[in-house]
Amino acid sequence: MTVVLPRPRIVAALLAGRGIYRIATYAGGLALLHHWGSAGFAAYATAVGGLAWLTQLVSSGPEKAALNLVPLSGGAGLARFFRALAAGVLGLALFVATLAFIGGARLYATAAVLAVGVGTATVLAALHRLNGRPLADSLGFLGLAGVYAAAVAAAYAGAGPLDILLLLCAGTLTVNAVLLAGLRLPAAPRSPGVPAPVSRAAALRAVAVLGTAEILGVLGVSVLYLAFAAADRADQTSLFYLLVVVSAAVSTGWGYLLRLAQPTVALRIEHAGESAAWSAARRSLIWTIGLGAPAAITVGLLGRTAAWAYVALTIEILLYAANAVTALLLEASGARGRRWSAAASVAQLAAVAGVGWVLVPVAGATGGVAALLAGELARALVMLALTRRSGVPATLPAS
Repeated sequence: MTVVLPRPRIVAALLAGRGIYRIATYAGGLALLHHWGSAGFAAYATAVGGLAWLTQLVSSGPEKAALNLVPLSGGAGLARFFRALAAGVLGLALFVATLAFIGGARLYATAAVLAVGVGTATVLAALHRLNGRPLADSLGFLGLAGVYAAAVAAAYAGAGPLDILLLLCAGTLTVNAVLLAGLRLPAAPRSPGVPAPVSRAAALRAVAVLGTAEILGVLGVSVLYLAFAAADRADQTSLFYLLVVVSAAVSTGWGYLLRLAQPTVALRIEHAGESAAWSAARRSLIWTIGLGAPAAITVGLLGRTAAWAYVALTIEILLYAANAVTALLLEASGARGRRWSAAASVAQLAAVAGVGWVLVPVAGATGGVAALLAGELARALVMLALTRRSGVPATLPAS
C-alpha cells in the first residue's frame, strides 16, 4: 500500500515544530534539575512524571479517531464534535483541578492541567491539519516550546516548582485557546460515493478502542520499572531509562509521520475495502514475525551484557515501526480492525510484564528491552491470528 504524505516542506515544518517542543521539554527538565538540585527538582518531577499518562489518555484515542473518521464523514460535523470533546475535557480538568488546588493538592492539580492541556492541544492540532491548516500544528507546539523556555527563565529568576507549574499551565491553556479560536470548520458537502457521516456514538467507541494501544504501551514500560525496583538493579535502571528515551524519541517521530498519513490511508481503504487492508496487514505481519522472532530468540538466549541491550533496542525499534504500520492499516479498516488492534495491545502488555519479571533480575537492562521486544512479537502474532479471518487476499490500489 502506497502512503501519501503531505508535501515534503510541510512535513519538515511539522517535524521541526514537534522536535523543538520535545527538545524544549527535555532540556527544560535538565535545566531545572541543574538549578534546583535533586531535592528541589524531586517535587516537580514527581508531580509532572506521575501524571504524564494523562496526556496519552486525553490525546491518543481522540486524535486517531478524528484522523480515521473525519475524512470519511465528508463534512465538518464530526470535526466539530471532536473540537467540542477536546474543549469539554479541558474544561472538566480545569474544574476538577481547581477543587484539588483549593483542597491543598496544588502541585498535582497544576500538573494534571498541564498534562491534559498538552493532550487537548495535540487533538486540536490534528483537527487543524484535517482542515487544511497544517502549519497551525507547528505554531502551536512552537508556542508550547516557548512556554517551557519562559518557565526555565522564571526558575532561574527565583520561581519555585508551584510557580513554574502555574506558568506552564497558563501558557498551555493560552495555546489551547488560540487553537480553538482559529479552528473554523465550515460545512462542506460530502463527496460522491462517500458514506454517510459517522455517528457520535460510533466516534466515541472508536475513541475508546483506539486509545488502548498507546496507553497500554506506556503501562508496559511502567511495569518494567517496577520489575527493576523489585530486583534492586539501580545501575541497570539508569541504562534502561536511557534506552527507553532513545526508543521513545524514534517511536514518537515515526508515529507522528503515520498520523500525517492516516487520513489518506483511511480514505483509500474506504474505497478499496476492509479485506484489502487485512490482506496487506497480514503480509506485513508474516515478514515482521519471520525476521523478528529469530532475532528476539537470539537476544533472549545470549543477551547478558550491556552491549546486547543496544542490539535488542535496535530490533525492538524495527519491530515497533513495522507493527505501527500494521496497526494503522487495521485501525483504518473499520470497527473490527480497531478491536483487533486493541486486543493485540492487551497481549503485548501481558508479554512485556511476564518476560520482564523473568529476565530483568538476570539480564538487567538487556532483559528489560528484550521484554519490550517480546511484547512487539506477541502483538504481531495476535494481529496475524485475527487478520486470518479476512476474506480473499486483495491488494490496495497504487494511487
